[in-house]
Amino acid sequence: MKFSNQVNVDAPIETVFEALVEFETYEKAAAKRGVKTQRSERTPKDPLGTKWDVLFSLKGKPSQVGLEIAECVAPTRLGINLDSRNLTGKIVCDLTSVSQSRTHLKVTAEIRPLTFPARLLVQSFKLTKKRLDSRFEDALSEFASRAEKKPQRGA
Repeated sequence: MKFSNQVNVDAPIETVFEALVEFETYEKAAAKRGVKTQRSERTPKDPLGTKWDVLFSLKGKPSQVGLEIAECVAPTRLGINLDSRNLTGKIVCDLTSVSQSRTHLKVTAEIRPLTFPARLLVQSFKLTKKRLDSRFEDALSEFASRAEKKPQRGA
């Protein structure tokens, strides 16, 4: 199953990429939703190889997902692999500079089931795809707003 959305951000590409790799922001947001994250490798200068174990409840059952920064080409691309017992997937963020103060961000997320129960889960996602697409778009718009408010270097 694939989700894809894009947004234009009124900020330079470097600023948007910096906001994209502020992992503490995502960890705090996850904690507020009851999701436990444990970063297993800390790489402050280069995020490539950074890993997380993520524990959460899905449909009332405990779930665990491993995330890893698999691709990092600053300031134009960030790729994150996700693996669990039942699912595998990838999230890719592509940034394109439209002008000095405007950036186009495209985010694609794809998940693939590995087991029959996971296929049923993904099938249930497909039934609510319109609602999930809307939530994905809202999250991307929220990120864009946050990136636009971020102070720019040299400003």
